[in-house]
Amino acid sequence: MNKPIDPKSIKQEVQNEIAKKQQAIIRQYQYPLSQGQNMQKLQSYIMSSKPVGSAAYLELPPILQEIALKLNLSSIEILMNNETNPFKKLRYKLAMFATKKMSSAGKSKKQLQKERETKLQSVVAARQQKDNIKNLKKQKNKFNNNLGETINSSLGNNKNANKNAKRKPIKKPIKK
Repeated sequence: MNKPIDPKSIKQEVQNEIAKKQQAIIRQYQYPLSQGQNMQKLQSYIMSSKPVGSAAYLELPPILQEIALKLNLSSIEILMNNETNPFKKLRYKLAMFATKKMSSAGKSKKQLQKERETKLQSVVAARQQKDNIKNLKKQKNKFNNNLGETINSSLGNNKNANKNAKRKPIKKPIKK
C-alpha cells in the first residue's frame, strides 16, 4: 500500500534543499556581505528576480556578482538532480553551461590570461615530469643491461668473451 507521491511535497522539499544550499553559500561570504550595503544590494537583486547577466546584475560589485552566480548555479544543480524528465534535465544542463560561461565572461582579459598561463604551466610541468620518468626508465634499463653484460663477462658466460679467449694471440713481426 504505497501512498502516491504528492508533487507539492516534492516541490517543497526541493525548495527547502535550495534554501539550505543558498544559506550555506551566503555564510561562506559573510565577511564581504557585511561590508557597507552589500547585503542590501544582494537582497534587492534577488527579490527583483532578474536573471544573471541582466543590467541589474551588471550594476552589482564583482563580489556580489560572484555570489549571485554561485547561488544560481547551486539552484540549477539541485533542480537538475531532482528532475526525471530528460528534456528538462537538458535544459538545466544548458542553463548551467551558460551560467558558467558568464562567470568567465565577467573577468578581465588579464585575469583570463593569468588563468590560461597557470593551466599551461601545469600542463608543461606534467609533460616534463612524464619525460623525466621515461628518461629515468631508459637509464635504468641501460644500467641493468650493462650490469648484466659485466656480470656475464666476469663469469665467462658472455659469447664475445669466450670467442676472444679461444683466439690465438697475434704474432708481432720481429724487427731486425
